[in-house]
Amino acid sequence: MKMYFFVYHVKPSPKMKNAANIAGAYVSCWIEAASITIAEKVAEKKIELTDWQIIELDESFEIGEDHYSKDSESFQFYKQALIDKWVLRFHTYPFE
Repeated sequence: MKMYFFVYHVKPSPKMKNAANIAGAYVSCWIEAASITIAEKVAEKKIELTDWQIIELDESFEIGEDHYSKDSESFQFYKQALIDKWVLRFHTYPFE
């Protein structure tokens, strides 16, 4: 299995609890899968299950441990994805 990294631009679905206070988010996704196509489908399903709607896919590529410095926060998410097979990290932004 390989690790893939995606960044999605998303908006809250109307049924989301705090939807009125959040304009959108960028979601960093670490997904372990047999192919990038499978990983992308997994990422999109996981995002949708958290009451977010995908606007667009901004980035996608295979990623390895050598991409990170060992003390970076992102490296910790990568390592967690090796255990759990997926990690999503949301970076929300407010209305202007």
